[in-house]
Amino acid sequence: MGVCKVNEILEQLGEFGLVPAVKINNADSAVDVGRALIAGDLPVIEVIFRTDAAEEAIRRINNELPEILLGAGTVLTVDQVKKAVSAGAKFIVAPGFNPTVVDYCIENGIPVTPGVNNPSMIELAVERGLKLLKFFPAEASGGLKILKAVAPAYSGVSFLPTGGINEGNLADYLAFDRVHACGGTWFCKDALISNGRFDEITRLTKNAVSIVLGFSISEAVVYERAEDDAVFSISFLSDLLNFPLITGRASAKGGPEFENAGVSSQGKYGRIVIKTNNLNRAAAYFKRRGVKINPGTSSREAEKQESIGLEIAVFGFSVNILQK
Repeated sequence: MGVCKVNEILEQLGEFGLVPAVKINNADSAVDVGRALIAGDLPVIEVIFRTDAAEEAIRRINNELPEILLGAGTVLTVDQVKKAVSAGAKFIVAPGFNPTVVDYCIENGIPVTPGVNNPSMIELAVERGLKLLKFFPAEASGGLKILKAVAPAYSGVSFLPTGGINEGNLADYLAFDRVHACGGTWFCKDALISNGRFDEITRLTKNAVSIVLGFSISEAVVYERAEDDAVFSISFLSDLLNFPLITGRASAKGGPEFENAGVSSQGKYGRIVIKTNNLNRAAAYFKRRGVKINPGTSSREAEKQESIGLEIAVFGFSVNILQK
């Protein structure tokens, strides 16, 4: 795998903002887990090598769900790297810094994110030119406080905090500009998988993605000529942004500040302004959902912009996304 491809995969991890670290005990469940994550708007998975089913789980996901970004985690040996890559893994994550494993991945063009939790380990990675490191175990190692203390000494290095990340601290970690993405397990625990609760995994994943994106309505007044059109428009946007939907006889609301003013003499055009935690991740999310970005705006360009515009032709009104 070339350098450009390696960088592209690592960039994708940042666009997701959250990487599910999933323990799969039975390979028969693997595809269902992948589908649940895709339905939850998070088509990425790190299958951890802590069970005998890991290799086969990776193989099945790779064969059935090519749209998912597939990786292997808790990789401890070169043999496990070989098995994971042969089965279809596109990136490797390790809990610690094993020079033998890291060097093998680098020499063979395999994206690798080794675990670190102190300056000495970070410097081993910097010496090898690695730009993305797993901060593990994040909370047990001092959490965001220690990461903010250490990271400034290593410019150009980003981190993937994992271990103790949950819905209560995810947003705080992602708000630190040296955090590329976080690894998490709370929305795809093995108990949910073993009990076949894939709908619950999807629900929890959607909630987690909502935390990553942090969508909130800054301004939203949408006019339609007919009540049915108003309800249809607002229902679409409520689903897209995972906001609650409240409908009335002549209006529809999604979220506390989101209003569609049913019948209006001003026509069906309106303006919606949505704020987000991270414009780059938001742009990538909308593209995954099939919502086009206005010409001249892309997820990479979004890093240098304060807003992006969406094309949602079915409504005929403008939607702008602003950086918080």
